[in-house]
Amino acid sequence: MALRLDDSFLRAIDLMYGCVGRVGITGNRQVGRRRQKIAGTLNSTGTRAYVLDATRAMHGDLGMVHPNDVALVLSHSGESEEIVRLLEPLRALAMAIVGLTSNRNSTLAGTADVAIILGPLEEVCPLGLAPSTSTTAMIAVGDALGVRAEPYARIHARGFRALSPRGKPRAKAIKGRCGHAPRRGFAAGRVHAHGA
Repeated sequence: MALRLDDSFLRAIDLMYGCVGRVGITGNRQVGRRRQKIAGTLNSTGTRAYVLDATRAMHGDLGMVHPNDVALVLSHSGESEEIVRLLEPLRALAMAIVGLTSNRNSTLAGTADVAIILGPLEEVCPLGLAPSTSTTAMIAVGDALGVRAEPYARIHARGFRALSPRGKPRAKAIKGRCGHAPRRGFAAGRVHAHGA
């Protein structure tokens, strides 16, 4: 999967972590809890994120979206009805749209400010229909966005402990590998940028 990523991945990082709002993650029902997983990774690495249910969004939840937010839209085909309907309102409400799809020629790819293209993926179910490979790939890219952005957020081991108190063993391991105590202020630049 890493070999399929191009400059769009870095441009997505520039958009997502340069915004002064939050990253709103949405997608059709097939991506389900994968949206929450990606949001959790972003939040734990210093970038504020939330999940926007595509169906509920069309019935009032678009009120979550701020003009300073970046929308990360997940759709394997890039053509699912609920996502296509959501794109125009998101375009009007959010600062930018980052699309994550397998279909370079899809409506999502064409509408997004930046489109990360996964390319052709074969689902592992016998019928080749049930979301499996595609949703796993989306989680992998979502986690990569979060991990790649840690230097942007200036998060350190102490900051990880503050954002993820149950993650203390991992933070301690980071200190051991670095050979020194973490610096004070886990995300000073990020907090300042968000005005939090």
